[in-house]
Amino acid sequence: MQISASYLSSLTTTLNEITTNEQSLTNELSSGSRVNAISDDPVAVGQNVGLSNQLSQDVNYKKASDTAGSLLQVTDSALGSVVSQLTQAISLSTQGISGTENGGDISSVMTQLASLRDEVVSLANTTFQGTYIFSGTKGTTEPFSVNPSTDPETVTYQGDSTGTFLSGPDGSKVQITFPGNQIFQNSSTNVLGTLNQLISDFKNGNTTGAQQLTNSLTTTISFIGQQRTGVDDSTSQLTDEQNQFLEQSTQLTVQQTALMQADIAQVATALSSSETQQTGLEDAIAALEKQGTLFQLITT
Repeated sequence: MQISASYLSSLTTTLNEITTNEQSLTNELSSGSRVNAISDDPVAVGQNVGLSNQLSQDVNYKKASDTAGSLLQVTDSALGSVVSQLTQAISLSTQGISGTENGGDISSVMTQLASLRDEVVSLANTTFQGTYIFSGTKGTTEPFSVNPSTDPETVTYQGDSTGTFLSGPDGSKVQITFPGNQIFQNSSTNVLGTLNQLISDFKNGNTTGAQQLTNSLTTTISFIGQQRTGVDDSTSQLTDEQNQFLEQSTQLTVQQTALMQADIAQVATALSSSETQQTGLEDAIAALEKQGTLFQLITT
C-alpha cells in the first residue's frame, strides 16, 4: 500500500490544528475566559476595553457620589443645628423684652445671645474632610469671621458666591455645596446680621428694635428651612443618580461577562471532542508509520 506525501502532510497539519485548538480550549477551561489573547477575538477585546472604561467611570462616580452624599448630610445637619440655635435665640430674646427682667438678667440674655451667635458662626464655618462647606468654591478659606470692635459687631464673609456640583459620566450635575453668604447673610434674612443687631439692641436698651428682630428671626428660621429643602433635593437627586449608575454598572458587567466568559460546559464538550480527534489522528499516523519509512510511503 502506498500513501501519498500530501495525504500524510494533511494528517499532520490537521493534528497540529487540533492540538492548537485543544490548547486554546484548555486555556479557556482553566481561566474561565474565552478570550485570553487579542488574537482569540480582536473584536471582543476592543468591545471589552470600551465596557471596562465605562465601568471604571461608574466606579469612580460611585466613590465621588458617596463622598458627596456624606457632605450633604453634614450640610443638612449643620443647618438643622442653626435652626436650633435660632429657636433658642427667639426664646431668650422674648424673655429679655418681657419687661420683667432686671439689669443682671438682661446682661445674661446678651451673653447667651452672643454665645448662640458664636455657635451659628461656628456652624457656618463647618468643615468636611478638611474643606469648609459654606465657602463656595474657596473650600480652603474659612468663610466667616467676627469683628467684635464694632457696635453692632460685624461678620465678614471670605468665601465666594459659587456653589459646587458633582458631574456624572452622562453629564448630569448635582449641587453639593451652597455658598454661605446666600444662607447666612442673605439680603432679606441676614441671620448673622440679625443676631448681632439683636445683641446690640439689648445692650443699648432698644427693646422695640429687639422685638422687631425677634419677629424677624421666625422668618429667618423659615428661610433656613428652605435652604435645607434645597440640600434635601440634592440628596434625592444624588440617590437617583446613584441608583441609575448602579443599574448601568450591573448591565455593563452582564455584557462584559457574556462577551468574555467561557461557556464551561460547551468548552468541556469541545475539548473532549478535540481530544478524541487527536487520539484518532495519532493512531492513524502511527499505523501508517508501521508500514515503512517515509521514503517507502511516497509514490512517484
